[in-house]
Amino acid sequence: MKIYDTHVHSNHSEDSDTPPEMMIRSAIQSGIAGICFTDHWDPGDPDVTSNLDFDAYVAEILSLRARYADRIDIILGIEVGVQPHMISHINSCLGSYEFDYVIASLHCVSNVSVGICPGRLFESAENLAAPCGDSLRQALQCLRELDRYDAYGHADYILRYLPGGPGLDARGNQCDFFTLGLEHELDELLGELISRGKALEINTSGYRYGLNRHHPGSRILDRYRQLGGRVVSLGSDAHMPSHLGYRFQEAALCIQQYGFTIDDSVFSRGMR
Repeated sequence: MKIYDTHVHSNHSEDSDTPPEMMIRSAIQSGIAGICFTDHWDPGDPDVTSNLDFDAYVAEILSLRARYADRIDIILGIEVGVQPHMISHINSCLGSYEFDYVIASLHCVSNVSVGICPGRLFESAENLAAPCGDSLRQALQCLRELDRYDAYGHADYILRYLPGGPGLDARGNQCDFFTLGLEHELDELLGELISRGKALEINTSGYRYGLNRHHPGSRILDRYRQLGGRVVSLGSDAHMPSHLGYRFQEAALCIQQYGFTIDDSVFSRGMR
């Protein structure tokens, strides 16, 4: 089976120091058939300086694609941090570039950066349902208004940053959208993906961030399948070479068990 990693960062993202060519060479050495660069663009994030130089990024990835064309498939993508008040701007900017693949991700909730300022987001350790519910509702609004995206990234990202630690409430109990009573909000979000034929990303970075599982968790995958979802994407969210293809064996087994279809069609339609 060919391995494709559809979520890879480089030093075009503010949180990676790895040049794209180093990622490519490492992927080749690891036997990965293709990688999709999805460097960060988080417009309007109050706590992150998102300085993606679109022109420089596009030029470098396309140059490397041509240079390594006989050794690995390289796809030009982007990970867009969505927020409701930024969708019009995002639609306008994305329309100016021909990205092969777009991951929509929610990194901010109510204009607070989840990963950087979780203390501001979870001001009350006893009321986790409010910010977690807001994350689902705001993501749904963004996905409904976003003109173009291919996959929704790390759908339960917010659970990494709970007050008790990854996936834990303040008392140390396991906590997720179901224990918080957010099934309706989750169903609406998953239903939006299904109705538009978009992929739900299986993102293996959860293993690296203390959840000891992929994003999203198995209960969300169960519900996605029950609602009729079949299409997933597979990405490591790599920020350095050692992350490439990380824990893909477990993810592939999970995908097989659920009978999901991996959307790697970008590696055929994207090779212009």
